[in-house]
Amino acid sequence: MKTKDFIKMLQEEDPSGEGYLRFNGDAPLYVEAKEGYWDGPYKYYDKEKELLVYTTAGYKVDVGCIDEFDIVWEYGGNLEKVKDHIKVELGYVSDERTINFWNGIEEECIRAKKFQEDSLKKWIKDVCRQYYDGDFIIQKKNENGEYKLWMSDFMWDCDRRCSICGGELDVIRERSDIFDIEEKENFRIYRMKKNIIKQEINKDVIEKKIDDKKWWQIFKK
Repeated sequence: MKTKDFIKMLQEEDPSGEGYLRFNGDAPLYVEAKEGYWDGPYKYYDKEKELLVYTTAGYKVDVGCIDEFDIVWEYGGNLEKVKDHIKVELGYVSDERTINFWNGIEEECIRAKKFQEDSLKKWIKDVCRQYYDGDFIIQKKNENGEYKLWMSDFMWDCDRRCSICGGELDVIRERSDIFDIEEKENFRIYRMKKNIIKQEINKDVIEKKIDDKKWWQIFKK
């Protein structure tokens, strides 16, 4: 179905335009036009021919949706923050359904928080490995002269890559205390604190006590 046909169908079904859309139980959040091959093939249904087509031809418009679990993960399993962004109005539906709804969210919060904690630990170790030898992360001010935590505003001083990844940004967002931060003109420079690097790396050295010189050599191999 093309967007013009879909719009027409909506206008016929809901002339006032005041009804809320539901896509497979979820809430539509955005639409995005893109080439048919982008992000994989898509499907459409030709009502006249009663034919389902699976294709990469032309272009498509993706409808992005959001549900309660997306919100849980957006806020890292922080239940208090999640509660600020979810409202339940079930009216005639029994209290048990409301209780089950929130129980499901609380269980997902536990999973999300554990995943975030485990992921952050891994990325702290990875960042230590990446920047142990003096490499540093650079954050530039945006056009409004502000520092924002967007990947596009970060870069690093090596030739291998021009921007940081999401995991590195998470470390900066959640554990900025493990960096020595210096400001120069329109930039912030993030360097890993050596005691943090040694603390993290030494966890990998089983039953061995090494001095600084030997430790640096291990990670230069």
